[in-house]
Amino acid sequence: MSYKNHIYFASTLALLSLSTALFINNNAKADADYNTVTTQQNNSTNTINTNNVLVNNSNTTSATATTQSASAVSRAYDGTPIIPIGNSNYPRVDAVDVSGFQAGLTYNNFVSLKNAGVKTAIVKLTEGTYYTNPYDGQQVTNARNAGLNVQVYHYAKFNSWNAAVSEANYLANEMNHLGLSSNTMIYADMEDNSTKYVGIANNLNGFWQQLNNRGFTNHGVYASTSYDATYNVSSTVGRNRTWIAQYLYNPTYSTNQNYGAWQFNSHGRIAGYNGDLDISVDYHGLFGSISTWKYNNGWQYEVNGQNATGWQNINDNWYFFDNNGTARTGWFQSPASGYWYYFNQDGAAQTGWQTINNHSYYFDPNNAWMLAGLQKINGNYYNFQTTHDGFYGAMKTGWQNINGHRYYFDNTGKAVTEDQYIEGHLYEFSSDGQLIKEY
Repeated sequence: MSYKNHIYFASTLALLSLSTALFINNNAKADADYNTVTTQQNNSTNTINTNNVLVNNSNTTSATATTQSASAVSRAYDGTPIIPIGNSNYPRVDAVDVSGFQAGLTYNNFVSLKNAGVKTAIVKLTEGTYYTNPYDGQQVTNARNAGLNVQVYHYAKFNSWNAAVSEANYLANEMNHLGLSSNTMIYADMEDNSTKYVGIANNLNGFWQQLNNRGFTNHGVYASTSYDATYNVSSTVGRNRTWIAQYLYNPTYSTNQNYGAWQFNSHGRIAGYNGDLDISVDYHGLFGSISTWKYNNGWQYEVNGQNATGWQNINDNWYFFDNNGTARTGWFQSPASGYWYYFNQDGAAQTGWQTINNHSYYFDPNNAWMLAGLQKINGNYYNFQTTHDGFYGAMKTGWQNINGHRYYFDNTGKAVTEDQYIEGHLYEFSSDGQLIKEY
């Protein structure tokens, strides 16, 4: 995954203008840290139509010519774009995968990935029954500490059911060594030549079965589009749990949405790290929940393709979405609790002190509900309207009778304590604001 053996086949193209460039629709070739990378040559059959040149080979690697400015983007050695992570001209980067080839990634690099919108790091643990990524513990720890989700992958080599069981045990032992939880997502990286045979899907099921026996039950498949088309390994987990790889000359978000996620490029870049990163977009929550805001006659919050409803805590703010998924704004009384809330124009429930229509209100810092009556806030007593006269919850000042006791609240709303002159008269108040006597 992180170190690629790219194989490109192309027929001769006539360059019509400087704006015509090669569009490479390339299947991803993932890394094998332990193995020597080899170049394979295949006999291919070229099919040409009016608009494109499509090059097919036994690996279903293809290339298509299209019109695009050659100087529009920076290109890597293979013709695919070099993509700064966070660049909005390309699909969203939800995950990066790392192996021993990214040993130089530091904690600060993972923080940069998090800040750029990446939510998941997928760490290579093992390969076959002979190789363990010597940096996997460091990479898992740094990713977690940076606030990223952590998933893992195993580079498969098995060519029989028994070999699949052995590789599953080898992986499970390393997961136990790292203290990874039983629900950690595990991908089988299916690309090695040794796994290209009829019946591989059946043996992959043996791999999953043994992982289940070891207590690791969260499974996904990584494969190129051509590999899956040939060997149907996605059938072992379902397409929504398949992480497909295909590198395009000009990747767009609309591609490969019939799979759970798409690895669309192997030249992702972040400031502070001198190296390439594989980058992927999540379509169906494979890397964790996919959430996004959208505006449709009001703000809506979509999670894995469905509008959120009811109470939701998003980035430490409370929101309430109606049955259509539209966020409430302004005043709102919860039908369940009876508490009142106030939401700003973006739908976020307000907390703490708020001035609304020239009146002061106080909303609980944790739960966002409005306070009413006598309240102690940061060591001071305040009184808020308790009658529903249009100003329920508004802060009150001056003389107030509360539960048979008299209080005086100054212009800031604080209850007066101890001795105090008010309108030329001296009054004595208790430490909790109750009037003791007038002199």
